[in-house]
Amino acid sequence: MAEAEPFDHGVIGELREQIGAEAMRDILRRLTNNGGQLIPVIVDAGQPIGERCDAAHSLKGACAVVGMSRISALCQAIETAWRDGLNEQAEKLAADLPARFTADRRQLETLF
Repeated sequence: MAEAEPFDHGVIGELREQIGAEAMRDILRRLTNNGGQLIPVIVDAGQPIGERCDAAHSLKGACAVVGMSRISALCQAIETAWRDGLNEQAEKLAADLPARFTADRRQLETLF
């Protein structure tokens, strides 16, 4: 998977303009909670693949809405790999997700 840009600055700029920094910080807090529920499902090999795909899909959308394009792309790659039966590839990608999500979310918080 090619490394995506960490953020969609167009989306971030629109959010900053439309809802302001305080509302965006609130959204990021909710995203942190959401990620805290979804990421464990995505990385848990004991969970059914369908549930893991659904969790990756949900996190993909949530991240895209706030401009976290790299995490959104990673979730898309994970979801696609599982749906295509490329389980080993999906597992490798999923293993990177927790640290990448945390790092990118922290970096995004500095923009608001």
